[in-house]
Amino acid sequence: MALNPQPYLSDSTDEFLVDALPAIAAGLYPEEIVDMAVRGSSPTQGDNMERVLGFLQIWIASPGLITGYLVPMLQGILADTDGMEVDEVEAVRDQLAGALMLASMESMPFESTVGVQLTRAALDAMQDPDFVSEYGTWFVDQRTEALNALMEAFRGSAVPETLTM
Repeated sequence: MALNPQPYLSDSTDEFLVDALPAIAAGLYPEEIVDMAVRGSSPTQGDNMERVLGFLQIWIASPGLITGYLVPMLQGILADTDGMEVDEVEAVRDQLAGALMLASMESMPFESTVGVQLTRAALDAMQDPDFVSEYGTWFVDQRTEALNALMEAFRGSAVPETLTM
């Protein structure tokens, strides 16, 4: 098992969640958020796809991160709001409401298929010699192992025919 189960930078996923969770709390479905993020983007270009993949990983492949880490962290922030502005507190409340709703939602096969496609693109990107020289073989080995495990998690609930993005 790879040392880092999150194949993408956690700050990238966190940036996506800061916007996605309040949107879920306001009534958007996760698949709508994924659709908006993917629409017009290329799976092989840009941080946006990494953010979507991190979101799908947390929601579909590692939902325990929502209830075991994210929700308690947000609750902890709300337990001590001294020094926080009212709008900051409201933003954390919206994130918490979205996290609780996300934890109770089932994913659709479409999201898993998107996860398979994005994971495949991430694996393909690591074939570039510049990627290996920039990050080193140890990182590439760890990331490959994590991405392969993530691919298997997504494949368990993906639609049989893959989509072309």
